Amino acid sequence: TATGIPAVQQRLLAGPKLLCDRDHLASSAGRDGAVEITMLRRSPEQVKWLAEVVESWTRFIDAPLDIRGDREVVMAAVAQRGSIVRYASVDLRADRGVMRAAVQSDGDALQYASEDLRADRNLVGLALRGGSGRALGHA
Repeated sequence: TATGIPAVQQRLLAGPKLLCDRDHLASSAGRDGAVEITMLRRSPEQVKWLAEVVESWTRFIDAPLDIRGDREVVMAAVAQRGSIVRYASVDLRADRGVMRAAVQSDGDALQYASEDLRADRNLVGLALRGGSGRALGHA
């Protein structure tokens, strides 16, 4: 690449929004049409764990503690198997976005959410729609 940073190590932000390959920059433009882009560099360890977790969510079980606290890696894991969130850091189990993704994948993942999130009506409702009916017992 022009930056010398491999594409897999790049994360692009348009303002506060993380850009994905399918995103259009026009939706992030201000009134004047300008878009401020920030590039963040993933560490080689994060790249490695992202690839491993995308290949198989079960690899997340063996992830080191710092990776269990990496939101991007956790989101990749819970997209495949929501209940894997049990291995995420306490902070990420209190993150509404992470837990939302987890219960959409597996409603029973609600049991691993922070106490505050287990009491959240919207999250409980989402868990009931995405689970086996046992989610209400975790609320």
